[in-house]
Amino acid sequence: MRSAQGRGVNFSARVLPTLAELLRRPITIGLALAAIGTTVLSETGASIDALVMTPSAIGPEPWRLLTSALPHLGVLHLVFNIYWLLVLGGAVEARCGARIVSALIVVTAIGSAAFEHALFSGGVGLSGVGYGLFGFCWMAARAGVDFGDVVDKRTVQTFLAWFVLCCITTFTGVFEVANAAHAGGLVVGVLAGVASAQPSKRRLAFAGTLALTVAFVVLASRPIRPFVNWHGLGQDLADEAYALVDTQPNEAIAGYDAAIAREPEVANWHYNQGVALQRVGREADADAAYARAFALAPNEAAHREAVAGTHARRANEALAEFREEDAIVELRAAIEFIPSHPFATEWRRAAAELEAARDANAAQWSEGAEEGF
Repeated sequence: MRSAQGRGVNFSARVLPTLAELLRRPITIGLALAAIGTTVLSETGASIDALVMTPSAIGPEPWRLLTSALPHLGVLHLVFNIYWLLVLGGAVEARCGARIVSALIVVTAIGSAAFEHALFSGGVGLSGVGYGLFGFCWMAARAGVDFGDVVDKRTVQTFLAWFVLCCITTFTGVFEVANAAHAGGLVVGVLAGVASAQPSKRRLAFAGTLALTVAFVVLASRPIRPFVNWHGLGQDLADEAYALVDTQPNEAIAGYDAAIAREPEVANWHYNQGVALQRVGREADADAAYARAFALAPNEAAHREAVAGTHARRANEALAEFREEDAIVELRAAIEFIPSHPFATEWRRAAAELEAARDANAAQWSEGAEEGF
């Protein structure tokens, strides 16, 4: 085990390489700087949408399988992943060379991102790569290759315990973690480690590593993903539909149908589908969508306003058909939903005028009836 003296930060008995060592490991330090820079840009409000995982990664935008490893969710996420990248990735680069560490980073990044996307939705961060590097060094160390100083019993316990803890926090809803990315990266890294440690089986293990990575990508493809996805496909379908609401509303409606079929309790999807339905003139269907959104999330101002707008439109329709009493009912319902709506004053005035006219007509009818007796 390396001595901690003069070595900087020490996590779980592992020691960061010195600056001089890092400068001799350009792949590792370059990836670390790219991750730090991307995360800082994201935290300052810059758009990194072109880098994160979307369904387009298994199609016209394959770079997302790699670039989704760069952004991180906060400082702790970034520090943890960068630390293990420098320790494990730096060791692999120093002992196996730039080509091996580059290939390992690529296959673990692609494999972990694709597996997470296949089973759930897109994640971000270098955790999958970190688990892949750990798996590689773990298998190599078990076979006697010189990685025992970076992956000892304590390191193995740390990674496996962290994996279990992340699964628990995700299952209980305390904090969601991309556990499939951890698992996918680990399995790919383990296979690569076997390939590195056992020359007699190296070709077979390398072929298995590549085949597994390709299999994860296939699982994440559009034809296969609906059959293996546990959670997250609905959100991806809804995101695609949202982008089409203004330009291709019919396609957006179909997309929201598919998303809602998988997860019918998401209020905003019903609301956004209502907007698309209005775009194509399907007012009754839009009203029903808004009503479902309101029923699921009654405290959302947009949902209340949409239902109020439904009542106001129905009031206008009733007036056009000389159904004044129905118009009054609809206007009062609209006011009840959004008392502070910009049109609420106009609705109150219209309802009051209709009620006054109704009462006047009723009084005249009553007077006429009395004179007739």
